Amino acid sequence: MRGRRLCFDVLATRFRETAEVFNRDWPGVRQPPRRSLNHLRPLFRALGLLVDDAIIAVELMAVKMEQGWDRLKAASYMWKATAFPMLTGTLVTAAGFLPIATAQSSTGEYTRSIFEVVTLALLLSWVAAVLFVPYLGDKLLPRHHVPAGNGNAAESDPYQTRFYRVFRRWLEWCVDHRRTVIVLTLALFIAAVGLFRFVLQQFFPASTFAQFVLLTHDIQAREAERAWLIEHLARAFPDITARVTRLENGPPVGYPLQYRVSGEHIRDVRRIALEVAAVVRGNPHVANVNLDWVEPSKVVRLVLDQDRARVLGVSSAALADFLRGSLSGSRVSYYREDNELIEILLRGPEEERSRLSLLASLAVPTASGRSVPLSQVATLKYGFEEGIIWHRDRLPTVIVRADVYGEKQPSSIVASLEPQLQPIREALPSGYLLKTGGAVEDSAKGSSSVAAGMPLFLAAVFTLLMIQLRSFSRAFLVLLTAPLGLIGVTLFLLVFQVPFGFVAMLGTIALSGMIMRNSIILVDQIEQDIAAGSTPYQALIDATVRRFRPIVLTALAAVLAMIPLSRSVFFGPMAVAIMGGLIVAMALTLLFLPALYAAWFRIHAPR
Repeated sequence: MRGRRLCFDVLATRFRETAEVFNRDWPGVRQPPRRSLNHLRPLFRALGLLVDDAIIAVELMAVKMEQGWDRLKAASYMWKATAFPMLTGTLVTAAGFLPIATAQSSTGEYTRSIFEVVTLALLLSWVAAVLFVPYLGDKLLPRHHVPAGNGNAAESDPYQTRFYRVFRRWLEWCVDHRRTVIVLTLALFIAAVGLFRFVLQQFFPASTFAQFVLLTHDIQAREAERAWLIEHLARAFPDITARVTRLENGPPVGYPLQYRVSGEHIRDVRRIALEVAAVVRGNPHVANVNLDWVEPSKVVRLVLDQDRARVLGVSSAALADFLRGSLSGSRVSYYREDNELIEILLRGPEEERSRLSLLASLAVPTASGRSVPLSQVATLKYGFEEGIIWHRDRLPTVIVRADVYGEKQPSSIVASLEPQLQPIREALPSGYLLKTGGAVEDSAKGSSSVAAGMPLFLAAVFTLLMIQLRSFSRAFLVLLTAPLGLIGVTLFLLVFQVPFGFVAMLGTIALSGMIMRNSIILVDQIEQDIAAGSTPYQALIDATVRRFRPIVLTALAAVLAMIPLSRSVFFGPMAVAIMGGLIVAMALTLLFLPALYAAWFRIHAPR
């Protein structure tokens, strides 16, 4: 007790020092100077997609006006050429967030607002793009005067600039060398899948500004304070189980590293748990290894002398009622205060209740109206028993728990401990279990809940593709481009050393919808050009050149919207994953997709 009190005194002194600094720098303030903006993060995420349809609409109107069309004709062409493909692409993008909405788990509750906000924002942005943006274009876009009869089509064609001529040559090379492009893209995809195992794995990151015990000015100061507490407590008070943790984002996990030992007999369960704890304690990246229940509690048992009790007129029930009333209190009435009822208890004096040595001298009433000491009718025996027994699946279960204070993630530590725990697993008696819990288990549950919504996502996307493209082959062609964003996701996560957590996984799933959106618009434009009389090869090249600017602009707009989110602890991994996936997918949509389209439909350059 002395050591614990000294520990509390040290912590209290440290808390007072921090409070004095806070009161000096922020006089009169009793709450953190900055508030969390996590509730606005889905809105920031949606803002990057709101401008996509508007960019496509304005770009097409501007191009047609540069070619000499009047404003009304350009606006009408924009509606006819892109309104329905944009709607399909918008719905496909929203469907990318569908597994988030259907996740039937506690983790889905923390991210469901992303689907709700983004879907509503995308639908409203499409309405604005096809109705309100043409009106703005009519009022704000500059007029272009093309001299009539000059015979020079290049001067009125914005796609005949030097930049577009260079891009056209690159595009024609990719289409002509389609096998090389497809093989290189597949090699990059396979390499990304192989390198993904080097990406740090994470469930939910720790929270930064919600409830403060030690108030600091920034994250660096908070981490310094936390490191001081961890080092000081471990060195000065090794016998105390003390945790220094940040508040968690997502469902509360508690200790990030947990192993559950279950079995029929408590003694064997505790023995196995101690073996597991010894293995976990040997890992240099874990700290504060402990068991959720291991030490028995002190108890006092009352052995009633029935013969003597009957002679004195004391029954077992009467003695139990007397002890409960004397120590815990017996309810005699209620006191009403406004709409609250306060219980009134009758119990013995505080000295009798707090001092165990006085228990034997309690005056027990008898049937004759006299009182006798408790020691005359019962014997006090001191012993130990299990203070708490946790059960899981109706079996006594001991949990080995540990903290991870370094940069390592629980998933990597669990993977490194598996070979050492394998001998213990193999030696388990029949009916005994050793299972992994903590952040690793909760992450698997969250991932499986999202995976359960993937069939609905694929069904919705394929239905939309069939409605828009009216072709199984073209629908499958667009679906094949969805996984390509993983190349950029793996690259950016490795370069920036960002862990791949639950939220990043949701961003990667949603990324596939954004990639297919650009693919839909490009494939639909190719089909429109072919229907207008162009040869398949010329339609493939011209449509890709015309789609270059809107695809690049929409991708860059979404990437720029991710930059503020990349600094968020909660949404940062998702932002980095989407940024990398969009940048790489942008290049693949403009170069790989035309090559794949040409190979899929056997399109060759005219001789």
